[in-house]
Amino acid sequence: MVEHKVWKAIIGGSARDGSTGELFPVHEPATGEVLAEVVTCNEADVDLAVATARRAYDEDWRWRT
Repeated sequence: MVEHKVWKAIIGGSARDGSTGELFPVHEPATGEVLAEVVTCNEADVDLAVATARRAYDEDWRWRT
């Protein structure tokens, strides 16, 4: 078996595991080989990402344009 990369969710600039603790495979379409695994996120992860992005916009980015 060939080793492959495990990609985490990036929330607030930090790599995080998804709340589910699950991974899903990403396949090379031509060969079916697993290239990587990606964390599975759920509603709580999305809520955290949205809140983090909103806070970044309100506190920093909004005033840069």
